[in-house]
Amino acid sequence: MRLNNVKRMLLMVVGYLFIPLVVFASEADLAIPDLHKGAPYTLLGGIKPWDLLFYGACIIAGTLGISLFLRHQVKKLRAHDSMLKVAETIFQTCRTYLIQQGKFLILLFLFIAAAMSFYFLALKGEGIPTLLLVLFFSVVGMAGSYSVAWYGIRINTYANARTAFASLAGEPWDMVNIPLRSGMSVGLFLISLELVMMVIILLFVPRDIVGYCFLGFAIGESLAASALRIAGGIFTKIADIGSDLMKIVFKVKEDDPRNPGVIADCTGDNAGDSVGPTADGFETYGVTGVALISFITLAVVSPDSSIKEAIQGKLIVWIFAMRFLMDFFSGLAYFVNQAISSAKYRGKKEFDFEEPLMRLIWIAATLCISTSFLGSYLLISDLQVLKDGVLTPMPHVWWQLAMIISCGTLAAVLIPEFTKIFTSSKSKHVNEIVTASREGGASLTILSGIVAGNFSAFYMGMLIAGLLAGAYFVSLFIPVEVINYPSIFAFGLVAYGFLCMGPVTIAVDSYGPVTDNAQSIFELAQTENIPGIKGEIKRDFGFEPDFEMGKFYLESNDGAGNTFKATAKPVLIGTAVCGATTMIFAIILLLQSKNMLQVQLTDAPIILGLICGGAVIFWFAGASMQAVTTGAYRAVEFIKKNMNLDKTEADIEDSKTVVRICTQYAQKGMWNIFIAILLITLAFALLNPNFFVAYLISIACFGLFQAIYMANAGGAWDNAKKIVEVDLKEKGSALHAATVIGDTVGDPFKDTSSVSMNPIIKFSTLFGLLATEIAIEMAVHAKEVNSTNYAPYIAIPVFIVGLIFVWRSFYKMRIPLEEAAK
Repeated sequence: MRLNNVKRMLLMVVGYLFIPLVVFASEADLAIPDLHKGAPYTLLGGIKPWDLLFYGACIIAGTLGISLFLRHQVKKLRAHDSMLKVAETIFQTCRTYLIQQGKFLILLFLFIAAAMSFYFLALKGEGIPTLLLVLFFSVVGMAGSYSVAWYGIRINTYANARTAFASLAGEPWDMVNIPLRSGMSVGLFLISLELVMMVIILLFVPRDIVGYCFLGFAIGESLAASALRIAGGIFTKIADIGSDLMKIVFKVKEDDPRNPGVIADCTGDNAGDSVGPTADGFETYGVTGVALISFITLAVVSPDSSIKEAIQGKLIVWIFAMRFLMDFFSGLAYFVNQAISSAKYRGKKEFDFEEPLMRLIWIAATLCISTSFLGSYLLISDLQVLKDGVLTPMPHVWWQLAMIISCGTLAAVLIPEFTKIFTSSKSKHVNEIVTASREGGASLTILSGIVAGNFSAFYMGMLIAGLLAGAYFVSLFIPVEVINYPSIFAFGLVAYGFLCMGPVTIAVDSYGPVTDNAQSIFELAQTENIPGIKGEIKRDFGFEPDFEMGKFYLESNDGAGNTFKATAKPVLIGTAVCGATTMIFAIILLLQSKNMLQVQLTDAPIILGLICGGAVIFWFAGASMQAVTTGAYRAVEFIKKNMNLDKTEADIEDSKTVVRICTQYAQKGMWNIFIAILLITLAFALLNPNFFVAYLISIACFGLFQAIYMANAGGAWDNAKKIVEVDLKEKGSALHAATVIGDTVGDPFKDTSSVSMNPIIKFSTLFGLLATEIAIEMAVHAKEVNSTNYAPYIAIPVFIVGLIFVWRSFYKMRIPLEEAAK
């Protein structure tokens, strides 16, 4: 009976998925100009806009080749077979996890495909060729997110064994060089693939359906990224906590090969810290681009259609050309940094592992900001508008727009600097956690980490607000003849600027899972215990291995990886909030055009919407951590019963069982969260437009601060443990146990709940735009036929069903009380 109820519930959800497609048209019917007709660029030798984008895409395809070359360089590096075998085992478990997630994505896509078919064929009256093309680009978007995730784990599992082996040679620079090279390969692959896909849609799809295809592409990549990010975040922390707690229970070392949770932890490092961020970055890059294209198409107005199309074309080409240039110069920044770092660190036995990573970010920022001004001058300095009936040049718009983008690019470098203040192993906040832990144990560990997270949320919130305020000030001087609502366009460009250094941001983020896995592989491979291993390595690889120093280097490098994993999180969440601002404004314009919006802070719906937005954010944080908590309970329960300290390594079947537990709870948690968010968003949109706008603003604001707080508190706890293990060398002590507990609390903070805020904010706002149109259509129809508007009445049962999944996210995921009491 219960199974039948669940089936009915799912059918109801599928039914509601069909509704938004009815109103898909207003966003999809974008009149994107024909770039063949655009005026040539005199400062670039008279090249036409279409040709500029085409040849630019060919060059970017070349950077895709550089990415593959870097991958080849990593793969051809040699390592001992014992380490390579462990790395391959990790990859195979990652592969199994990704295949399972791929099946889940296919199921979700079948629902979306059925809905699109119903809309285009039954309601829109389009032909099958149009439907197939839109479905094709939806698949392309979803496959893009999925493929970059796959690419990321493949190269990371090449790099982890090579990094572990490089530690034995006493050349710490190689240990930085290898994960940075693999990370840059992932970053260039991700951004280049995204750009080439979007240019193909822009240049080769017929003008009358290009809007459909862009939005189909965005929906596909958003769907894949949300699922992979949330599930990956839950998976990785179940495994991490299950593995870490064994250090306290059994008094074993980090990544002890007898611990069956270690392989699952290594898989989770890739599922959460590689699969999730790469898919998320791919989707964020694409959705932000589609949003800006849509805004340019809708917000540029002129009484002369030819002038209007000329301005639209120039701005769209400018957007893509900036991305081409910054992708290229991010790659160039990597090679410049490599040359500097190699000369500075080659041969040194000790240096700050964080220094070359931070230098890379600053070099990339300098090159990208310079490029934004130069490229803007070459492309839009001759922009002309129709003002008072006269064709008037706009000589200042090029540097104004370049300055606005630079605010976002500056954020991408300042946010990591601010993040280091609260999460680096050298920061006063992290060292305070260690000091507090020594006297106060786990209690003061937790409290000190919470303090670091709260302070970081304040300072980074003020930083982001300051940069947005600067962009807003510059936008005040952009004439409305160029684009309507320039301040909102400015916020979208700041989000775009956040992503301009995309390859570098992804590179330093991908650094973390490689260094983490390298440390695990060193322990799991047990290379030092192989008889005659020193002589074998001397004979086959030409150096005398130093295993003790290798352990020290790996642990120190892992601390740098922890710091830079933390730096990428606020960049992505900041992008989501800035991008959401543009989409929320689109909803406001939509409601204003129908005279359905009257926003006043004294109105009850506004206050209620703000409260409900905060409530949903806190529920989401709790629901995602509940999935981790219950999964970790099951993993710990299993490991305790099956860990055999008399063996030299874990049973492979036991390791697979832990992986299955992680996968099971990751998918159960994701289902409840995903459906609850979908239904609550639809219900609130149908209920009241003023309430819904306030709700979306609240989601963005609460989500920003909750994510920063959780991410940086978690990062601080993680590196506090690293200080005790590496600098103080107090493993196994009471101090170490306290910081391990702090780290296990921080794990779901930083790698589950905080990182998933990004897709949740974007999904709620994007789906909310479509849901708002449902409400509008129902209200307009009711008015035309002089009948009751049933939208608020439909909202109530939809909300109730959503609450059922909220209830399930705890009561169907919690640890059974009678079981815990045993």
